[in-house]
This record gives sequence, structure tokens and C-alpha cells, in this order.
Amino acid sequence: MDFSNDIADKKNEFRLYAKNELKKLSSQFDKNTRSMMATVNFTDSLLYRASNSIFTFISKTTEINTQFLIEKAFLDGKDVAVPRVNGKSLDFYYLSKEESLDKQLEPAAFGIKEPLTTLEKVDTHHLPIDSVFILPGLAFSPDGTRLGYGKGFYDTFISHIYEHVSPLYYPKALVGFCFNCQVFENLPQDEHDVPLTHIITEEKVISC
Repeated sequence: MDFSNDIADKKNEFRLYAKNELKKLSSQFDKNTRSMMATVNFTDSLLYRASNSIFTFISKTTEINTQFLIEKAFLDGKDVAVPRVNGKSLDFYYLSKEESLDKQLEPAAFGIKEPLTTLEKVDTHHLPIDSVFILPGLAFSPDGTRLGYGKGFYDTFISHIYEHVSPLYYPKALVGFCFNCQVFENLPQDEHDVPLTHIITEEKVISC
């Protein structure tokens, strides 16, 4: 692949390439099968077993399906929180184990669903101990680089935690959750990009 020398242009070109790779996945059934395999890879890991709370995203149809992970976490008695856009950053809300997932979400921008504001909001200055953050993205590399959709919501949120929250409440791990076709050997990065600790796909678990 012959990419531009400008970092911003390189990022956009990799995003486009990753989108094209995602289009090659044959069907929603194929995506769901791969999503379940990735979920098993994560939930079989010590990282998952040692966690008390899972902060994850609500997936779009083009992304790896996080519903299997959410349902498994509920079965295992873990707390699950999902994001809602607030200006240029994110708020997280705990999902209830007693209600169906669909009843706790509403349509929002960017083709995703967000949690209702009537749910319990997470105090981001006192995150649960041993929490794991599951981050979306278009492209990932084994050194922990993540290319999101260009809005910067997650980088802003995680940076805020590391700058303003006690290390006692730092996330236990930052995990990129994606299809294997979204993992590239190298990706362009800026100094403000927050590196991941792990990447999990339907084929493997990568420690960054």
C-alpha cells in the first residue's frame, strides 16, 4: 500500500482501506459468528476474569457485535457501562441486568444507539476498581495504535482520566475489540493518541 507522507492523510487512507476490508465480510451471519469467537477469546482470558466492570461500546452493523459480550458479562455478574456522546467527550451509563438491552437504548448520531439518561451515570472520577475499557475503531496495530472514526471522543475521554483521576481508578486495560481484518502491522499515530494495552479479534488476543 502506497500511502501519503502526511499523518492526517495517512490516517484517512487507512480508515478507507479498513472500511473496504470490512465490506469483504460476506454477511451479517459471518460477522456475528466472528463476533462470538472474539467474545470467547476475551471472556476466556485472565484479563476478563479478573475484571469487575466492563466499559464497552454499542456496535453499529458495520462493527464487531458487542451484544454477545454484554450478555456474557451480565451472566457472569459483571457491571456493564456504555457511552453517550456529551459535547466533544463521552458520558458512561450502567446498563441494568434486569431489563432487555433494547429497552435501555435510544437512536443517536453516527448510526449508533446510546443509553437512556434515566440510567445510572458513571462517576468518572471514581471509576470501578479493575475496570476494562473496550474501544471501537476502524484500524488497529500490535503496538497499541488505534484509528477511530476521526471524532476523538475516546482519546479525549481516556486522556481526561489519566490527567485528572487518581491512578487508583485507572482502567485495568484498554482493549481494541475488532475483526482480524482490521489489524495492520503499522499505523500512523500522533502524540495525543492513547495507546491500547490489548487487541482482541476472532483469531487472537494481542498484548500491545
